[in-house]
Amino acid sequence: MLVLNSLLFYLILFLSRFAGKSLLVLFFIINSIAVYFINTYSVIIDESMIGNIFNTNYQESSSFFFF
Repeated sequence: MLVLNSLLFYLILFLSRFAGKSLLVLFFIINSIAVYFINTYSVIIDESMIGNIFNTNYQESSSFFFF
C-alpha cells in the first residue's frame, strides 16, 4: 500500500506540479484531522464511520451546535 501511494503521488506530481502539491496539502490536512480525533477521543476511524459522515443530514446535525 505504501508503494502504491508513493507511485500515485509521484505520477500526479510528474504530470502536474500544481495539482500534485494541492493533492499533497489536502492529504496531509485530512490526515492531521484524523490523527487529532484518534488521539483526542481514542477512536478508530473505519469505513462505517466515513460512510456515516457522508450520509449525515446537515440540518439534523447542526441543531446540536449552540453558538
